[in-house]
Amino acid sequence: LGPAETKKKKYVDLGCLLVSRKIFLWTLGTFVVTAFLAGSITTITKIMPRHKQKPPQPDNYTIALQKALMFFNAQKSGKLPKDNNVTWRGNSCMQDGKGEAG
Repeated sequence: LGPAETKKKKYVDLGCLLVSRKIFLWTLGTFVVTAFLAGSITTITKIMPRHKQKPPQPDNYTIALQKALMFFNAQKSGKLPKDNNVTWRGNSCMQDGKGEAG
């Protein structure tokens, strides 16, 4: 008679769990691939240079909007807020509608 053939075990004993060899290899492979991908992505993001965005240059639209808002604030009437950016403009029309009805 020839040498006895050894059969591959169909199950892997993890101590507290008995798992199919196929499922064990798939799970182990999935963990290895996931760890490799996570490490690769982390390494790439750490190595890549970071470019800080510069603040945009003021353009004509920005200047026009600032002037339009200044004009809007200058045209307000009534009690003006303390943070009004038109310093030369005070409260106006505070007594309107308080006269005698007649």
